[in-house]
Amino acid sequence: MQQIFCDETGFTGPDLLNPDQKYFGYASVRMEEQEASELVDRIRAKHPLQMPEWKGSKMLKTRRGREAALAVFEAVRDRSITTVVDKRFALAGKLFEYIFEPTIAAFSEPLYQAGFHKFVANLLYIHLRASISPVEDLLIAFQAGVRSNDLSKLTSALAAPGSSEGAHQFADAITQYTRANAKVIGKEIAKSGISLHDKWGLDLTTTCLSGLLGLWADRDVPLDLVLDDSKPLMDWWDEAKDLYEIRPGPSGLGRPEEYVTVEGTRSRVHFLLAAAPTFASSKVTPGLQIADVVAAVISDAFQHKDLLTNQDLLQEALAAGAIDEKCIFPDFSYVDSKRPAVQANQQRLWELIYRSITK
Repeated sequence: MQQIFCDETGFTGPDLLNPDQKYFGYASVRMEEQEASELVDRIRAKHPLQMPEWKGSKMLKTRRGREAALAVFEAVRDRSITTVVDKRFALAGKLFEYIFEPTIAAFSEPLYQAGFHKFVANLLYIHLRASISPVEDLLIAFQAGVRSNDLSKLTSALAAPGSSEGAHQFADAITQYTRANAKVIGKEIAKSGISLHDKWGLDLTTTCLSGLLGLWADRDVPLDLVLDDSKPLMDWWDEAKDLYEIRPGPSGLGRPEEYVTVEGTRSRVHFLLAAAPTFASSKVTPGLQIADVVAAVISDAFQHKDLLTNQDLLQEALAAGAIDEKCIFPDFSYVDSKRPAVQANQQRLWELIYRSITK
């Protein structure tokens, strides 16, 4: 029986500004448990490594380990799907989710369709890339606020020496906006008694998993999952288990109401699970180790996509459907001031902030 093994690379929990791990990769591989064990044994025999448990990020640091990792990926490429996230950009998106979304809930649909959320996230990201930026101070404070469920952590971002006037103005405006809407934003951040919200609000694992499940459902295969026994995933299932219908077999082709469409892109959000997820330790589960390696290979290729070999790998993987086309990366077309749509979003942002701080 084929199962979908899922594992990650680049996990830093709720710290999305970790300078040593800028990307998060989450891979899913569909295969039989026995087949996974045989594949691991076969590649170990050909590429001996002093590593009882495969960890893709470590394997890629040596020539022999990289050869083994690439051999694993080639063996399962056509039956895997991986998503990769730029964690700093994801944090910018989380800021929109926590700070802006609660305040625009009554009229959010047209703003999302206009790409307003991506405009704000990309603008934050651009300012964050500067070597000295008050936006980084803002995001550090925001991250601390979410992790502690305490709005008071969102203090003013002070101007850093040498920072641009525009970056300081932007950070200061968001801080003022947060203060002006402290009551509604505070409810979004405050402890709810739900572990998934209170402890893992910035975790990317469940976001990536949900997206991958929608893609597998569209391939009309049974969603029989084997997940790493990590605390975020176990808390996710504890909260989500009543939301999913469990029935043997595939979900079938999706009905229109099972999708959401934003800016013309459809994503499946409703599907069946063939069984309740199995939680296992990667130390003793070859399928999870294979998923870890696949996640590391794709994530590394994105991180070093200036290399021709990685460009070829990514192109072939995309052609094989092995990469989620909705990977979370910045898209600077959303902040290209020459575009009328960007000009409109810029006006929306400043009008929204102005109305909040002057009401």
